[in-house]
Amino acid sequence: MFAIAYNMLKNEYRRRMTVMEYAENAPKEEPVTDTDHLEQEQRDRILSDAIGRLPEPQKVVFLLRYEEELPLTEIARVCNIPEGTVKSRLFTALTAVRNYCKNNE
Repeated sequence: MFAIAYNMLKNEYRRRMTVMEYAENAPKEEPVTDTDHLEQEQRDRILSDAIGRLPEPQKVVFLLRYEEELPLTEIARVCNIPEGTVKSRLFTALTAVRNYCKNNE
């Protein structure tokens, strides 16, 4: 009985030491500044503009995948198109969004 209690105590001590070591060595988060907030708003606006410029079929696939987080097979079923078409539209949309964001940084 004492051996079980001793082992449980020893395991708990190890666990606490591991947690404390991790907390001490974890990278410290820097406070968010107004500049960071403004930069994030600007990135969000550029992304929103890029998505808004997509043709409707590409926009629908893009939003279903990244906003609604649907799998490709589900998007194909919802849009009543082959899965290959979903992949093609998604690739084209991602390329267009990436290029727009890169050119408007």
